[in-house]
Amino acid sequence: MEEITYPSLESDYVKLYANLFFPVKGKRIWFVPLTLTYFKETGEYEIRIDHSTFRANKGEEQSHISDQLKRVIKRVIDFAKLCNCFMEYIPTEHVHPLYRRGRVKLKYVWDKLMPISEAKELWRKYKENLKNRLESNKIMLRDYLTVVSIIYKSLGKKVTGDLKEDYKRYADFRDCGLLDLPLDDRDAFYRWYHDDEWVGCHPFEVVAGGLISAGILLFPPDEDGRYTLSVGSYVDDYVKSVKGLLQFKVPFSAPLLHKALKILTGEEYVKVNDYNEGLLNFVYVNYYDVKRKSKVEWEQSDGVCLKRKYLQSKQS
Repeated sequence: MEEITYPSLESDYVKLYANLFFPVKGKRIWFVPLTLTYFKETGEYEIRIDHSTFRANKGEEQSHISDQLKRVIKRVIDFAKLCNCFMEYIPTEHVHPLYRRGRVKLKYVWDKLMPISEAKELWRKYKENLKNRLESNKIMLRDYLTVVSIIYKSLGKKVTGDLKEDYKRYADFRDCGLLDLPLDDRDAFYRWYHDDEWVGCHPFEVVAGGLISAGILLFPPDEDGRYTLSVGSYVDDYVKSVKGLLQFKVPFSAPLLHKALKILTGEEYVKVNDYNEGLLNFVYVNYYDVKRKSKVEWEQSDGVCLKRKYLQSKQS
């Protein structure tokens, strides 16, 4: 394989051949992508097909290599030899749908969507509420936790009325001394916040997230006189929190609201056959999850990159 193809990427440590395909026969002939990586330091090859990985060492006797791997390599080489030009591309429609990369709007994947009219009305109310400002950004812990309590109520969480206890129940446990502050001392809260004593902790993650993503975050007001509402990947809860804060006319900004509404109305694009990032953190959309497959916008699949000396010998 290395004799007839150029690497897609080469460094001091690896050679990567990413544009390899081999044919698989089903109801029709499909092409499946394969990636070959050579690790220079160890002399080891790694062949990756989707989520399956085969390994072999340079110079390893063929008897030690599985028959399955031999068949895969032979198919890749045979297919490469069929190419007639220096750079060949693979028509997307010939690559098996599970191995393509593309994008599609969420409305062709999800069933339960927010009506566009509801999203527009919520956006209108939010823009109107941006006119509200606090008289001073110097707040007490009681002020902050009261706004936090509004978020809990909007999410349907049970609240006891004890602001600190409710925070303990639902927020991230790394409060960095937030709950040690007196409830009604503006100077104490101001010093704690502006001295950055909380950096490295999660005192403002008022609804705890998972192991790899944040939940709902509420930052105290800065010079603009507004709280800031943010989110990791809890899009539904984020929008519910926005609705709750709007109901009580809390001065706040929600920088991710427009993105969240695009997701909930299905107007946001998502990757197909891949993991998504951002507010759709680690959501995987499989080709078979798409209800209107004609709406998928597929990426073009590059093909093998043959060496000139191989082409010249072939032409002669």
